[in-house]
Formats: sequence, C-alpha cells, structure tokens
Amino acid sequence: MKQRRVNWLPLAAVTGLLLSLLLSLGLLIPAHDRYRRAQYEPAITVHGLTATRLGTSYRGKQADSGRSFWQVQVEVENTGGTTQQLRYLSLYFEGNSYSDVEEVEENSDETLFYYQNTPVLPAGQRGQHTVILEVADGLPQLNVRCYSGIEGDEKTWSLPLDWAQGHAYSLV
Repeated sequence: MKQRRVNWLPLAAVTGLLLSLLLSLGLLIPAHDRYRRAQYEPAITVHGLTATRLGTSYRGKQADSGRSFWQVQVEVENTGGTTQQLRYLSLYFEGNSYSDVEEVEENSDETLFYYQNTPVLPAGQRGQHTVILEVADGLPQLNVRCYSGIEGDEKTWSLPLDWAQGHAYSLV
C-alpha cells in the first residue's frame, strides 16, 4: 500500500491570503470593538507653536550676557472621545536654551522638556502649554520637535526668530 503525500504549501498560501484579506477588511475585529476604540482611545493632536521675546529679565531673573528670554507656547487638542490627562508633551529645542518652569534634561545638541503633569483636556477641547527659554541672542531659529505621548502625534517646526520684531510664528 503506497501512502499518498500531501503538499501543504498551496493550502497554507490560500489560508494566509484569506486571513490577510479578512484582517485588511477589519472583519476579524468585532464592529462594536472598532467603534469603542475609535470613540475612546486617546488622541492628542499638536496644532501649532508660537514664540514671543520677553526681554533680558523674567520674573526677577536676569538672562545671562548675550541671551534673552522667549516664551514658547504649544497648542494641543484632545481629538479623542473622552476627557483625558495628556500623558506627556515633550519639546526638543535645538541649541542652548533654558527653562525655569519645567524639568530640563540636557545633552550635547538639544534640550528636552518633559511635561508630566499637564492639565486634563475634555474631549474636543484645546489647551496651551507654555515654556520659557533663555536663548542666545542672534540665534536664527529654533528647531522644535513635539511629542504628545500618543503614537503618530509628533510635529516638527523650524521657527525663524525675528529679533527685531521679537516674535516667531508657526502655523500648522
């Protein structure tokens, strides 16, 4: 009696194609679960950033020689379905800068600001987060990368600093 040999490769290929088709159509995830996730998963969107020159003194602190204080504001929105605490908002500023309002971690190229206790944002609401920087006079621009702690919410700006007018704007 001769044993018949089965070739599993075509069957495995067809099964794999069917599974990938079902996954791409979302048929393996129940509809109510997709709706629940879309409605309640956190989604913080970073909208824009502005910078304003404050001068050489801020709240009784004098800037180092050849430096000025700038106020940088980041606007974020809760685009999720529930009220939520923003997990964190990190700003990476290229160049030498200073903050007296948040914890600062420095390395050779950039300064990183962690906002661990940001305000609660109701669904659909926007909020502004402010940091004060001490910037070397004449620095042509601030290069800023923002993260909100939610995957895909990174934004990048290059802010030319207008020293004569004392401001910089970036609209997203």
